[in-house]
Amino acid sequence: SLAYTPSLFQLFLSVLRPDIPAGTTFTLETLDDGENPQDLNDAGIEANLDTQYTIGIATEVPTVFVSVGEDQSDDIFGFMDIVNFFLSQDETPGVFTTSYGSDEPGISTAVAQ
Repeated sequence: SLAYTPSLFQLFLSVLRPDIPAGTTFTLETLDDGENPQDLNDAGIEANLDTQYTIGIATEVPTVFVSVGEDQSDDIFGFMDIVNFFLSQDETPGVFTTSYGSDEPGISTAVAQ
């Protein structure tokens, strides 16, 4: 699952970054029918790791978590949809990070170009 869980985020901060205010949070954007279910059974290891360590390292930097659904048009986990979304904003982010990836042979020549 690609869901992050706010309660796990707050637990992470309280244990590893107690100097960060407990109310610290980030923005959620959904693309391509993305979701963020909050049942602990739906918690995603990568999604939680990404939000926890991004905020834990980039303290006080405005952070946006993007949940991409199955309705993406680029066949590479919605990466191009995310990039195009941010490029359409009045202010584009200075940093974009992801821990997801794909092997080059799994990407079509058209998508790579």
